[in-house]
Amino acid sequence: MEEGIDPEDIDFEGTDLERKVTNKETTRLLVSEFFEQALKEPDGNLPGKSIIFAMSHTHAKRIWETFNQEYPQFPGLAEIIDSHMEDPEALLKRFKTEDLPRIAISVDMLDTGVDVPTVLNLGLMKPVFSRIKFWQMIGRGTRLVDEYAARQWCPAGSKDRFRALDFWENFERFQINPEGVVPAQSTPAATRFFRLLLQAARAVAGTRDDLAEKWLDEVRAMIAQLPKESAGVREHRKLIEDVNQEFFWDDLTQSKQQLLSLEVAPLMRFLPSVDLPGISYRSRVLELVLAITSNEEDKVKTIAEGLRDDTVRLPLDHPDVAASAERVRRLRDDQWLAVTTLDDIAALEALADLMRHRVREGRHIITLDLEDSFQEKKWIMVGPEATEFDAAEYREKVEARVRELAASHPAMLKLTTGQPLSDGDVTAIEEALNEPVLWVTTESLKKAYEAPHGSLLQLLKHALGIEKLQPREEAIKTAFESFISEHSYLDPEQILFVRLFASRLVQAGRIERNDLLDQPFTLLSADPALRT
Repeated sequence: MEEGIDPEDIDFEGTDLERKVTNKETTRLLVSEFFEQALKEPDGNLPGKSIIFAMSHTHAKRIWETFNQEYPQFPGLAEIIDSHMEDPEALLKRFKTEDLPRIAISVDMLDTGVDVPTVLNLGLMKPVFSRIKFWQMIGRGTRLVDEYAARQWCPAGSKDRFRALDFWENFERFQINPEGVVPAQSTPAATRFFRLLLQAARAVAGTRDDLAEKWLDEVRAMIAQLPKESAGVREHRKLIEDVNQEFFWDDLTQSKQQLLSLEVAPLMRFLPSVDLPGISYRSRVLELVLAITSNEEDKVKTIAEGLRDDTVRLPLDHPDVAASAERVRRLRDDQWLAVTTLDDIAALEALADLMRHRVREGRHIITLDLEDSFQEKKWIMVGPEATEFDAAEYREKVEARVRELAASHPAMLKLTTGQPLSDGDVTAIEEALNEPVLWVTTESLKKAYEAPHGSLLQLLKHALGIEKLQPREEAIKTAFESFISEHSYLDPEQILFVRLFASRLVQAGRIERNDLLDQPFTLLSADPALRT
């Protein structure tokens, strides 16, 4: 800008950009975002088969190194497949036919002409300027998975979508769905299992302390297995240290259980090895425990029937299964369904290790010619038991509750009439909202309204229709433009400084004093007035 060049006119080719602009922290953030947002394998923690399009071999190598550094618990997760590798065809064959690598980092080689139907994710980590090439790259994700292409990590018929994670605004450049979509969040199997262990332990405490103690020991064992050097776990090191203290478990209060369910459980997606068939089966067993303890007879029968179906699919002639054949036969008996109690839980859990031997059932496909419509729901989890709500339904319930409080609660009456609120008023509002069923908190409101930077009072005013939430970026720009208008004596260079400051704040989220000693601020003059 100082040289009179419009940044919009600068159009680096990928290789030029890679030679001139390198930022390790940016690469780490991109890799982390890709891992978190990629579509996962069924019931798993790992991304499905994915292709990342890199700018150059050097860039690909840095992405590969970052995957290894950030996720050391998943060795072989990513692999570079390009013409610089010794045997790229062999690497490509492994990517197509073997569980690992899950992520192929490619430079040109996989952009076109490669058919890997099980690919669920595409990572565009380079700018693309050719519309034809762009569509060829997107085509890598459009292949369907039939019986011939099916693999354990992507069964036939399981691929109904693929995800493109575009880090260079390529979709916007070609005006193809430029707004993108908000990824639907799914709960990893290990996270769900962790929460069910907590819920089941609480449900049987006092009546079957032996089971409660066993399941809490498993919860603690899962926490102990978290890979301390993994990026996602490393960021929560203090939390993990706190919950690993012996005294934390002496009195497992409701607030501690809420902490475990909402803050610790999501970290289970970083566990290095998970027996997916086993924990999926055991999750259903724990759901049976919850149904038994809450006297939901219909639910007990439904879950028990599903568990029996699992045992029916176990091959009794398999050496591992044969040793438990008598127990398997008993659980296949219809009479067992009528007498299901907590006494059966140990026998059911003992079969978890055998579930990896389950045989697939042939599926009879029924074809219907009906009009179809599709709507993607967004889910919100709240409260100590991570209760799930449809986001739209949750907003409606919250707004009804907020209006109810606004009619009678003293502090809420102040809010609706524009009176200033004390810290005590805000605390009273928080306590009134954070109650069973909805568990309304600042965080749950941020999720419901997709406003990560909104304050509690701003969110409540929005819920009451008093004032609309303003997007963070827009709020920052509006505030700085107001500042410029109120200070009419600012010269052009000072105005440029203010706008650069606003732009950096939007991008970085915060600015430290030392940031002002770096570019682009150092490109401005040393005028004392400007510095002031």
